Amino acid sequence: MINELYSDWLQEKKNLSESKKKELELRSQIIDSLITNETKGVFKFTEGGVKLTVGLGTRMNIDISVLDTLMSELSDQEKECVKYLPNLVAKEMKKLKGDELLFEAIIEKPSLPTLKIEIDD
Repeated sequence: MINELYSDWLQEKKNLSESKKKELELRSQIIDSLITNETKGVFKFTEGGVKLTVGLGTRMNIDISVLDTLMSELSDQEKECVKYLPNLVAKEMKKLKGDELLFEAIIEKPSLPTLKIEIDD
């Protein structure tokens, strides 16, 4: 019974991975058939009674090492574009005893469990 459960999970995980890959391929084919030269924006199409909305965009990130060297030269307006968010450094947190003041600001929630199954053939 339990080995069947493991096998079922492994099969579904494989199916999900394949489905995600196929969905991405189909999405790309559809978008490529509708849009050729655009890189950003929301585009609406109606084709054969089907309404399609395509959203194209880019992601922007900051190279922290470059920003650190430029920060003193940036205008106030440029500095307003950068938001510093505190991040926990797990390696350093593990060194604390647990009764430090910082722990009052820590919110801990359960994470999604991980699972890895290997079945000997």
